[in-house]
Amino acid sequence: MGIILSLVTAFLIAYALFQGNWQDFVQAWRTIPFVHLITLDFCFMNLFLPLSPLLDDDLARRGLQDSYWFWAIVLLPLFGALAYLCWRPTLQDPQLRLTLTPSYQ
Repeated sequence: MGIILSLVTAFLIAYALFQGNWQDFVQAWRTIPFVHLITLDFCFMNLFLPLSPLLDDDLARRGLQDSYWFWAIVLLPLFGALAYLCWRPTLQDPQLRLTLTPSYQ
């Protein structure tokens, strides 16, 4: 899933950079509140991801004590999180896997 998300994100970023109309985006950002809100939300969510306790919890569950992953996510806001999804180790403890999977019984 991480690889698919990374490929789709890279394609959309490349498409936006090379085929996007930046003048239209700036005009829409200034005049349409929804575009303004979604753009700011995207930026803030990328900036505040490292402050989330979910990231600390996932790093601890996977036994990653090295701060390399944390700083990769912090310094590369979008692609750092995608790299983490691609290269993080699997959960070793079956009990941890059971607590993460939803139960539909």
